[in-house]
This record gives sequence, structure tokens and C-alpha cells, in this order.
Amino acid sequence: HGVAKRIRNRGIPKIHYVAPQLWAWRPWRIHKFRRHFHHLLALLPFEPEWFAKRNVSCRFVGHPVIEADRTGESGAAFRNSHDIAPDAPAICVMLGSRRGEVARLAEPFRETLEILRRDKPDLVAILPTVPNVSDLVREQTANWPVPVTIVEDRGRKFAAMAACNAGLAASGTATLELALSGVPFVVAYRVAALTYFIARPLMQVRFVNLINLILDREVIPELLQYDCRPDLLAAAVEPLFGEEGRRQIDAAAPAMTQLGREGSPPSRRAAEAVLDIIKNARDRHTPL
Repeated sequence: HGVAKRIRNRGIPKIHYVAPQLWAWRPWRIHKFRRHFHHLLALLPFEPEWFAKRNVSCRFVGHPVIEADRTGESGAAFRNSHDIAPDAPAICVMLGSRRGEVARLAEPFRETLEILRRDKPDLVAILPTVPNVSDLVREQTANWPVPVTIVEDRGRKFAAMAACNAGLAASGTATLELALSGVPFVVAYRVAALTYFIARPLMQVRFVNLINLILDREVIPELLQYDCRPDLLAAAVEPLFGEEGRRQIDAAAPAMTQLGREGSPPSRRAAEAVLDIIKNARDRHTPL
């Protein structure tokens, strides 16, 4: 915003890539974007309409997660390289990319696996993570009741996901990666009680998962805050190892298509949008 403010009167079109999620949180900030930017590029298909109603130019270009390279190692090869039996039930557990997320979710996720192991004694957990929390993830999962494979290498993340039958994930972009990998999953999240008390009345949406938001219905189970309990989590995850998991994958497919899975890659659409905006500005001799 600071840079945009300084070049306000220089005839330069100002484009904000990744439209802010004002439709979910603090919508009154719209005036800042209306004042500082001429155009927004949106990752989500419903955003242009929302911004247009508030007199902000916005164009949908698709979500960059769609372009993730998933052509490398297969799930079967990943299992083989980590001595995981081909028929062992595997759950992809994603604790989040922030230390606070890991600290709050590790215990309920551990207890969830303990419940699941009663019916699946050969259950294994695969945990893709990121370097800034990997030490905490190792510490928090040291006493988990099932064999744990932690994956820090980003290049093997999709292979790790593809090796799994179901997933349990903190809310975030990683859930789209699970959906792209064809893994049915449950979303869980928990914040500090005071944070939840303050933030909940300000939330403008029914769902936190992007697939549910796009489809406007709960395709992906969401167990948040007080519902983020081991018994509820286990009850939601367990059916995903069977037919319910296949139904979820099919139901989520239209949302992934809407995010840009088909057609031109989102990065190309974004670049073309920028060039188009520049051309129109030059033709009109104005950035607006």
C-alpha cells in the first residue's frame, strides 16, 4: 500500500495480485484497495463478483497451486522407499506451517490416531512439513502411537500425499494440495480461546476450506475450535478410508476445475491479464 500510495499520480496502473480475502474478514478495508489500486487479480472464482459489487475492478486468473508439479515420484514408489507396506492404511497428517498451529494440533491429532489404530492396527502416518517447524513436528510426534514418516523435502511432498489413503489437515492451502493428489481429508483447526472469542463475530463466511467455499456446501468435513476433538476427528476420518473417501474426491472435483485445473495455467492467465491492463491503459492514455 505504501508503494502504491507514492506512485498514485504518475499514470501507472496499479495491480494487486491475489485479491485480499475481504469477503471473509474485515470487509470494511475495501476502501484502502479502492483508493490505492486500479485492478485486483483473484485466485478464487467468486471474488470478481464480490469486488464488482463494491466498485473494484477484479479479474479471476486461477489458483497457483493448480500448477504444482505432480509428475515425479509415485505414491507406490514413496511407500517402497520408506518400507511402508503397499496395503497398509496410511494417513497424511498436516499440522500446519506455523509453530503455534503445530503446538495446538499435535495432541488432538495424536489422540485421533490412537482411536483410528483400534480398527487399523497397521496404520501409518505420513507428515509433509516445512523446515521452519520440522524440529517441533519431530518433537511433538515422537510419542505417537503409529509409525511416523516426516517429509521435509518439498519435491517429495506430492509423492507423500499420493501414498496416503486419507488425510487430516490444518486449515490452509495445503488442503488444496491434498485434493489435487486425490486424497480425501478432514479439515481441523484450533486457536487460542481469546482469539476465537474476538475473531468469530467478525467472520463473514460459513466455511474455512476453499473447496467448501467455492461449492457453497460442506464437501470437506470441518471440525474447528471446540469440535476439534479426537473422538469427532476420528469419526470423520475413518469413513474416508472406504467408499466415502471416493465420494468426497468426486464431489470436490468441480471446485478444482473452477480453480483453474483445466485450460491455461493460472500464472499465464495472470501475466496475460497484466499485459491486457497495460495495453488498455495505453490505449485510453489513462491507467483507470
